[in-house]
Amino acid sequence: MKYQISKYNRLGTRSSNQDRFNAMERDQAVLLVLADGMGGYKGGDLAAEVAVTRLLDYFRMTRLPVQEPRMFFENAFAYAHKAVIDCGARQHPPLTPRTTLVAALIQEETLWSAHVGDSRCYLLRDGQTVYRTRDHSLVEELLQLGRLSPEEIRNHPNINQVTRCVGGLQEHTLVEVSDPLPLQANDVILLCSDGLWSPLDSAAIGDILLRHKRLPEALNALTERAETLSYPRSDNISVLGMRWISNDSPATLPVEEAAVTATPLPEQQSVNAAIDEIDEALKKVNLDIKANVGKS
Repeated sequence: MKYQISKYNRLGTRSSNQDRFNAMERDQAVLLVLADGMGGYKGGDLAAEVAVTRLLDYFRMTRLPVQEPRMFFENAFAYAHKAVIDCGARQHPPLTPRTTLVAALIQEETLWSAHVGDSRCYLLRDGQTVYRTRDHSLVEELLQLGRLSPEEIRNHPNINQVTRCVGGLQEHTLVEVSDPLPLQANDVILLCSDGLWSPLDSAAIGDILLRHKRLPEALNALTERAETLSYPRSDNISVLGMRWISNDSPATLPVEEAAVTATPLPEQQSVNAAIDEIDEALKKVNLDIKANVGKS
């Protein structure tokens, strides 16, 4: 596989950073993950950290190539959802943290995406949006019903009200998984929080990607533009991007990876300690994963 990965994060005008994201490659497969902790509830940053960490853990345990991506995502999101709930319950006092979660699996020249909430996955080709996830939010439902226009959504007072999340009070979360999406050379996959897409429509995102050929420069320009447009109430702005090049052997076409961070994420020592506490509890999670999980 030959591809480029870059990531960018800006704090905006917020006092803390609730966004988390990461990527992992294993055996000719890549998983991109991004979460946006819900700031209206305590522990949003903790929920986002746990969700991203546990989704990558599940990917690390999974036999590759993934034979049933839909089942993989359903089980992986259930695993992360239970982890967030258990982690919140072990805090003093107990918390019910919540987060959005979006992920992209790339293998065999194909993309699958999965999400809960309003963090998005885009697939762009020559500046045009080929695919994007549909938000699990009140305003998205009103848009689909024809009660709101895309222009009205941007300034709607309930734009941040999501209808699904990872964590919280529900025993289960309902993940939405895309159909397989074949990739072409120079396709760009973007995972982003609402801090990026709220001020930038798909056309603006595509235009910036066309004007900046190098992925790090494009993501820097995207986050800078989003922050400028949303000032002085800029949210955390995060984007994790991949430019797909080819499926050739890495022995002849090595991966080129670039990572740029505008605002360093906070130290994770206390968060990691909290994550460690739930390991024993996670062993009790009763998921039907045996058919899809094994030692790699």
